[in-house]
Amino acid sequence: MRGKATACLVKSNLLQNSTHFRVLPGLPGYGPPPLQFSATGQGIHREGFVVEFTPPNAPPWVGNFQPGLSSLCGIVNDVTAHDIIVVSSGQAYVVSLATGELVRSFGGCIELLFPIHDLQAVLMSNGLWFELCRGELELWRTKRLSWDGIRNVTMVAGVLHGEGWRYDESWHPFEIDLSTGATRGGAYDESDF
Repeated sequence: MRGKATACLVKSNLLQNSTHFRVLPGLPGYGPPPLQFSATGQGIHREGFVVEFTPPNAPPWVGNFQPGLSSLCGIVNDVTAHDIIVVSSGQAYVVSLATGELVRSFGGCIELLFPIHDLQAVLMSNGLWFELCRGELELWRTKRLSWDGIRNVTMVAGVLHGEGWRYDESWHPFEIDLSTGATRGGAYDESDF
């Protein structure tokens, strides 16, 4: 991917206001050991994106979330009242807030993440295409819209607008109907092969 940073940049718009979690500067040196999360089973003894959770009716716990391949880090509430989505450098983990149990992991290179409250779902992109998920279910996935990167993303009246990068060094507009995943435009044309 073009010019990707490797450090975890916490996006403030993905940290929904909550008294149920806080991002820690590192692993705590006291208390019970943190719960380890890794999509591959690798790196679980390495410091990742560290978050302390304080569920309303359960004991607090700390999670250490191993990173993926982008710079996006953040936390959003899943559509269920009891799960939360943690993104650690592009790797997403759906976790039970009360127990710390891993429900699902996905992504690896997530660059954009938006809660879509009207659809009770979460929209994400890896810079090439978009997916809409509700809990463990993938509701739809677009065709490839970009060769390498997406920019100028906006949502207006149930339609997502943006631009995808093409190998001819130009940006091409696209639209996505959020209710169906139907697309129009984009920079990727399968006839280029």
